[in-house]
Amino acid sequence: MAYAVTEATVMEHQKPAAQPSERVPLLRARGLVKAFSETVAVNNVDIDVERG
Repeated sequence: MAYAVTEATVMEHQKPAAQPSERVPLLRARGLVKAFSETVAVNNVDIDVERG
């Protein structure tokens, strides 16, 4: 699936590194696979992507 990333979308996903996700506390490290999500780097912005 291709993602259309707009400036608004990127801004929505930019959170302070100290802030845990509302779903699961996790580290914001690129390439680190966690419980039910993984972090994907898009233009140096880390985005949590749900894995189904």
